[in-house]
Amino acid sequence: MAILAQHRDDARTQVLGMLDRRVADALNLGAQARHAGWNVDGAGAGSVAVRLAALAARLSVHAELLADRSIALGGAPCATPERVFARSRVAPLPDESAPRLAEAMIARRLERYADGLQDDGVIAQALGDEQTARLCLELAGSLAT
Repeated sequence: MAILAQHRDDARTQVLGMLDRRVADALNLGAQARHAGWNVDGAGAGSVAVRLAALAARLSVHAELLADRSIALGGAPCATPERVFARSRVAPLPDESAPRLAEAMIARRLERYADGLQDDGVIAQALGDEQTARLCLELAGSLAT
């Protein structure tokens, strides 16, 4: 019985670590999208800025949902800038004002974020956490549209 309880605790700890990293990724990528949208200039900048602002808002919702799941599992997500940047796996965004290039850089980062959510969903499922698995897979799927 003690071995089973230890396995559950280990799985919970692993899932909480995944959720913490994904909260950080969502917040970091959302901030990058917002920054890129504010700083694009030239032909097409207006429509790119609107798309990037909408993406930033969607990523904020992701962060909230992931943090809520962490809290439900007994975690304590923290969104301080220092913790976000220490845990996020999203590459830093260089300054770029060309709309097409800025949007492409965000798109590459978004694809890696979605792949990470997908991978975490599979891992959570293997660990027996169906709710976290479903959340990660649904969030990853929401980015495909």
